[in-house]
Parts: sequence; structure tokens; C-alpha cells
Amino acid sequence: MLTDLQKRKIKNLFAVHDLDRDGVLRQRDFEEYTRRITTPRGWKPGSPEYDEVRSRFMTFWAGLTAKADTSHDHRVTIDEWFAYWDQLLGEQALYDGIPKPIADSVFHLLDEDGDGEISAEEYSRLYSAGGLDPALASEAFAKLDLDHDGRLSVDEMMTLLGQFFRSDDPKSPGNWLFGPF
Repeated sequence: MLTDLQKRKIKNLFAVHDLDRDGVLRQRDFEEYTRRITTPRGWKPGSPEYDEVRSRFMTFWAGLTAKADTSHDHRVTIDEWFAYWDQLLGEQALYDGIPKPIADSVFHLLDEDGDGEISAEEYSRLYSAGGLDPALASEAFAKLDLDHDGRLSVDEMMTLLGQFFRSDDPKSPGNWLFGPF
């Protein structure tokens, strides 16, 4: 069962994906996320880069609807979202498949210079794409930068994702991964 803190964080993650703010997730939210991530980089529909990002979002959407859309109406409500994450986080074998693909996707999307790390500027684009206030990005990044070197590494991202999904400590830096909660 999700704790109150996990529900707050996971509700925040829902809001990051509900880009039209209609209270449900639909494929169009993930299409819009694709547009918001790719447009600043100049990637247009049909380009290999755009198609790769879209493929990642559509793969996530397909998996989400297959498991979470219990009403089979091609939308995911907040209750379905909570049930989905409750199941994933409640079974270690299911959870083990979560952090690495998320970290890989985040790095693919944000590591513009290909150096294997995410800078504060690169991270702020995730905030903007998710409809979050970019002014809060630097505060969140400061909390997330575990070794205070001005960059997020893959190892840091894996630690932060573990904290986001698993920690019930309100002071865990990973809680800030998808915005203030």
C-alpha cells in the first residue's frame, strides 16, 4: 500500500504528465510531452531524434494503458495511476524494471551535449516540458545534485529514482525529482 508521502509524490508525477490539466492521462498528453521535449532541440516529426523520443513516450503510454487503464477507456485516472504504482512498488520484481528505463530515457532526452551527465540547464528543460515552473528548477537541482558537482550522473539518477519511489523520508533529495510535492 502506498504511503501518504508516496501518494503525494506520485500524484505530482501524474500532474507532470497531465499536460492539458484535465485530470486524466491520455495519449495526447504524451504526444504533447514529445513536442515540448523535442521542439527546443529543433527535432521535427519524421526526424530520427524526434521519432526516438516519440517511440519512448508511446512505449511508456502503451505499457501504462495495458496495466493501469482498468476501465479500458484509453485514459488513466488518478485512481488508476495510484493502483498502477501501488502494484509496481509492491512487488520487487516489477519495481526492479522501473528505475533503469526511466534513467535511460531521462538521460537520452536531457543530455544535449552527450557527456553522460545532466547539467542544471539541461535539467531545467525537463521542468518546462512537464509544465513546471522553471524558476523552481534550480532549487530542485541543488537538492538533487548529491555530490554537489553541478551535474547529475547516471548513478545519482538511479539513487534519486530509488528515493523518489521508495523513500518515506520527506527530506530525501529524490523527492524533488519531478518537482516540489
